[in-house]
Amino acid sequence: MIARNPEISVPLSDDLRAFVEGESQRAGFDDPSEYIRSLIEDVRRRRVLEPASSPTSGASSVLQLARDIAATVPDEEWQRVPADLAANFDHYNYGAPRVPE
Repeated sequence: MIARNPEISVPLSDDLRAFVEGESQRAGFDDPSEYIRSLIEDVRRRRVLEPASSPTSGASSVLQLARDIAATVPDEEWQRVPADLAANFDHYNYGAPRVPE
């Protein structure tokens, strides 16, 4: 029988601890423990809502991956994204003529 302990201690290397602290600050958490708890809850929620056998689990995983990546981009970088990027993707990436709005 496993004894119930409300706290689980996980030893971290200095570089991993620094990473977790930095990521928790970037995500707006005052306490790295709260950030880790939110990550674990997200994983649990995804496993409950999107079982591996689900035919859409791959699409949902890709969408979640895109959301996770987008969440790491600082707000000041998002402000630099042109408002017409979707319509003028070829213009910004390849120099094609702009599509009029």
